[in-house]
Amino acid sequence: NLTGLDYTAENVERLTANSNGEISGIAGSFYELPVKPESMDIVTSNEGLHWQPPYEMDEIIYSHLNPEEREAYETWAKENFKRAVKNIFESLKKDGVAILQFGHEGQLQKLWDLIKDTLEEAQFQAYKSKVNFPLYYPTEEDIKDAFLEAGFTDNNIEVDGFNQDLTEETPEQITEFLKAFTRPGFSTFFKPEDLEDFYASIQKRMSETDVDEFRRDQWHRTLIKAKK
Repeated sequence: NLTGLDYTAENVERLTANSNGEISGIAGSFYELPVKPESMDIVTSNEGLHWQPPYEMDEIIYSHLNPEEREAYETWAKENFKRAVKNIFESLKKDGVAILQFGHEGQLQKLWDLIKDTLEEAQFQAYKSKVNFPLYYPTEEDIKDAFLEAGFTDNNIEVDGFNQDLTEETPEQITEFLKAFTRPGFSTFFKPEDLEDFYASIQKRMSETDVDEFRRDQWHRTLIKAKK
């Protein structure tokens, strides 16, 4: 049996419908994993474990917070991450396997910096404190420690940390990529005309930079295979 997990009931219903009922769904998260202990043979997640529960902050992402606020956020997020890994461990049957990919320290940092700089423009400053992305990109050392603390043994953990360039090659393509994952959140707060101007400003700023350098090493990913 296949089971999908998502924060929203709407996405769970879409998953079930698109799979013609072959995949069941659960509304929830890894932080409070609503499955029975030792009930899963395999747990997979792609680009999910770096997302945190909602968090109020005045910057787009935690890496832009002042040192004291950033430390508090990272302490909170690290405990959440540990809890998620522990929940995955407890959900697995004996000899069950977790295959997980997520971002580690430094992921998309140039892009987040560009968003921050653009939000400083006069037209967009009113939105700066309203939108944020509750992400956490742990260090590779913290990742390994979380898996060991959860109960996985060192000889049953395979960790592959790697960096990749953005596949998008032009300012236009990078802006479209940005729209794909920010528009749902931004549109809640931005006036429609301001949001279009915001993306136009992002694209203009990128056109004035070395795009090849901007693309380099933007993805910082960790792929883990861990056996219980």
